[in-house]
Amino acid sequence: MKVTYAEEKPLLEYDESAPGDRAGKSFARELQYTVATPTRRWPTPPRSRVEQTYTTPVETHNPMELSATLASWEEDRLTVHDATQWVQGDAGVLA
Repeated sequence: MKVTYAEEKPLLEYDESAPGDRAGKSFARELQYTVATPTRRWPTPPRSRVEQTYTTPVETHNPMELSATLASWEEDRLTVHDATQWVQGDAGVLA
């Protein structure tokens, strides 16, 4: 199977015309809107008070990646491979 690509100019501004002229359209359909003034008022609901206590169980963080550290000395050089999100902090601790 051979794949070919055609270079196109990027659409960088919303106002720029694009293939199919999307102005005033959403997913190629004309936008519809209605302006109206309500003719009746909703009835005022009776005042009420609801008191309830909600609780959430303890959540434990279980990352999908495995945590491991591999370290090796080669003469006076330490090489560390670590599963961390604290790269600069680990480097400081090891130093």
